Amino acid sequence: MLKKNHYKKQLYLYPPIFSSFKKVAAKFTTIHTSYDRLIKDTDKPIVGLNQVHKDEIIIVEKIFNETLPHRKYIEIKEGDGLITTRTDLWLSVRSADCVPILMYDPEKNVIAAIHSGWRSTLKSISLKALKAMTDTFQTQAKNVFVSLGPAICFNCFEVGVEVMEKFQKKFQKINTPNLYYQKNKKYFIDLKKIIISELVSADVPLSQIENSPHCTHCQEIFPSYRAGDKNTRMYSLISLLK
Repeated sequence: MLKKNHYKKQLYLYPPIFSSFKKVAAKFTTIHTSYDRLIKDTDKPIVGLNQVHKDEIIIVEKIFNETLPHRKYIEIKEGDGLITTRTDLWLSVRSADCVPILMYDPEKNVIAAIHSGWRSTLKSISLKALKAMTDTFQTQAKNVFVSLGPAICFNCFEVGVEVMEKFQKKFQKINTPNLYYQKNKKYFIDLKKIIISELVSADVPLSQIENSPHCTHCQEIFPSYRAGDKNTRMYSLISLLK
């Protein structure tokens, strides 16, 4: 386990997969990043959602066509995914074990931020976001780069048998091994592997999908609902640069 002092001075983790691109920025907060510090460090308004663990994807341009209000954080609607081509804002999702997914299409200059807990994963929210990018901005899956941020790991994500059965029924056609396992009458699901398998099946190249090795439950530098932190959330942010 990585203790808090291992990342004592680290406020943000930056997904390496986007580092070679000049027109996008992305980051994940840690427990050391207070909301006030995040706001202070952010040069543009942050757009977020009232997250409800479903699969609605919001195109920001359909909500705001004009200049954004002069606020640092704007919660625009219920939903669990945001997409935009605007350069005057940050997209954000909040999590404390669920999988944050950041997407970037450098060809069409489109970004997405997605909150994928087990319910949203069961609803294939990542594929719905990809389809929304395609339908609205003509994104091609082969051009998309994806970062799956810190989230609860396979060995920590225990579920009940009824949840396990829902996943097995929904994803029975996925041939990827080790999506689930049972140990001592306990059931575990690999949410990230399911998300990756779906994206690859939709023609996103595996080489363009980055899976963060950090577990929010194992590692004390992240908030974890299952570990007992009911209030703190990690922010996953992505922004287009001019």
